[in-house]
Amino acid sequence: MTPSVALRPEDASASLYEAHFGFVWRTLGYLGLSGASQEDAAQDVFVVAHRRLGAFEERAAVQTWLYAIARNVTRNYKRGSRRRGPQGELPDDWPSNGPTPEEDYQRKQALTFVQSFLESLDEPKREVFLLCELEQLPAVEVGELLRVSPNTVSSRLRLARVAFARAVEEHRRIHVP
Repeated sequence: MTPSVALRPEDASASLYEAHFGFVWRTLGYLGLSGASQEDAAQDVFVVAHRRLGAFEERAAVQTWLYAIARNVTRNYKRGSRRRGPQGELPDDWPSNGPTPEEDYQRKQALTFVQSFLESLDEPKREVFLLCELEQLPAVEVGELLRVSPNTVSSRLRLARVAFARAVEEHRRIHVP
């Protein structure tokens, strides 16, 4: 988990961005945004956070606060995309110093599997799975963010883990010779 950032007015926006951009980017991807929409939404999350920085009372972790903003921004993007129709994506063939084509393919396959699994979950289980498993937030924080008890978080997480184990087993049965 990323440590909390001291939210001083003179450098809070920059330090908030540096410390939490990766978390926000992953969260937006988990919530179903990609390409240009994900880039624009990430910027919007930090614009909203900058505007609301003075109102942040540090009753919750910074990541919890940013997750709530990211979730709302994603909902707005999805609502807007239904009205606008599909948008063009960034080209996949840009030069890169990143992974080899095989490593990239394996990562994309894994990401596709995880995204497909996440889409199969209902929203309450998906949010708990994302926050607890992928972002490693404690159940108490997740409960505060989602406004449910830690027991409810634990129950949803257990059900999501069972569903994930089944999905992995089914995937192996179908795809591994």
